[in-house]
Amino acid sequence: AVSPVHVLSSPDPNLTSDRLAMFLRTTREKELTRRFAEARKRSVLPGRTRRNLSSAEKERIASNLSATTIFDLFWRLRTKANYDDADTFVLGAAGVSDAHAFADSLAILADASVAALEALVIAYVGPEHYARFATSYRDRIKAEPDSAVALRAELFSADTTNIGEAPF
Repeated sequence: AVSPVHVLSSPDPNLTSDRLAMFLRTTREKELTRRFAEARKRSVLPGRTRRNLSSAEKERIASNLSATTIFDLFWRLRTKANYDDADTFVLGAAGVSDAHAFADSLAILADASVAALEALVIAYVGPEHYARFATSYRDRIKAEPDSAVALRAELFSADTTNIGEAPF
């Protein structure tokens, strides 16, 4: 069960899942509110500025909205930082170490997300094709030898025929 969390309460490690659930819920609510407002502007009768939506229309709009994911949360953070309230990120941290920890955590999440997507692409196209993609991209952008792009290309281009079976 998800416990209620107040947005101004101090972070509690025991409530991390509850905070994430609330972040997902409010992100979805904001997107639905945006889509409802958009739908109210369509097919407006003459003399009116907007129209009301029936419960059925709201249900249809909600059912067409795909599941809210961590990527929606990233998008919400990005738009808030860029357009709404950057001070939340600049001044909201308790100190420099908290700001660095937040930035490091976002970098870890981004790296893990890219790794998961990369694994899906490799599973779909195969490691040989992926190695060609990575090498081609490295060469096209003239990546420095110690850059992340060059290291990824080198990793996937390496001869893996003598690695053997996984030990598990």
